[in-house]
Amino acid sequence: QFCGSSASDKTQTVHLLGDDQRLSCLEYSDIRKSQSPHVLLDVRESSHYEICSLENSINVPLKDLQDSRAAVNDLLSKAVDKPIYVVCRQGNDSQRAVNFLLKTTTNLQLKLKDIRGGLQAWSKEIDPNFPTY
Repeated sequence: QFCGSSASDKTQTVHLLGDDQRLSCLEYSDIRKSQSPHVLLDVRESSHYEICSLENSINVPLKDLQDSRAAVNDLLSKAVDKPIYVVCRQGNDSQRAVNFLLKTTTNLQLKLKDIRGGLQAWSKEIDPNFPTY
């Protein structure tokens, strides 16, 4: 605490999805190890993606997804018959992206899940050498 107040600059964790729409970093790590076909969507801003990213991920910032039907269509063309796993820095924007995609693609049977805790959790739980910022 500072001056009797709690920190207000910390990112609050959002809870937008049910457990069936999320997976842990360990579960995603197992999917990668099994080489199961999938699309990994990283919804961080491009400047953050350039700092660090998981191998074979596709970067479409959340704002671009929300503002551009072309960005959504391009993503969906890469994900034909494959699950889409969504990651961000802390697991908040990935939940927003999953929510958005589920609402805008209601006529499609997409398998969408966010990776709980994002890249910060990946660094803590799976790869301690993965850079965080």
